[in-house]
Amino acid sequence: MLWSNAPIDGCDAYVYHNAFSYRGKRGGIDILMMLEPVVVLPGEFDERVWDHFDYILTLFDALVERDRKFRRIDFPHYEGRLMTAPWRTRRKGKPSIPPPPAATQSA
Repeated sequence: MLWSNAPIDGCDAYVYHNAFSYRGKRGGIDILMMLEPVVVLPGEFDERVWDHFDYILTLFDALVERDRKFRRIDFPHYEGRLMTAPWRTRRKGKPSIPPPPAATQSA
């Protein structure tokens, strides 16, 4: 995986964080991540834009139900409490992290 401010030719897939970063077909699979609502990026909510992409990852169920090109993407989010990793436990309101595994000593 490469992260670049401009597409690099010859990749298997290209993921664009918004439609405005699309620079034309490069030969791989083109994927659009639609993460902003229509009031923020109204230009992305247009079939003429969607036609350029093989898949569109979105947070919006209405689009996922519309067409197989659209796929739901979920991100972890804050729900009024701190989310903890499965290996953490809570004791008296404070997270407790287990000690690291014992270091092995070489002879």
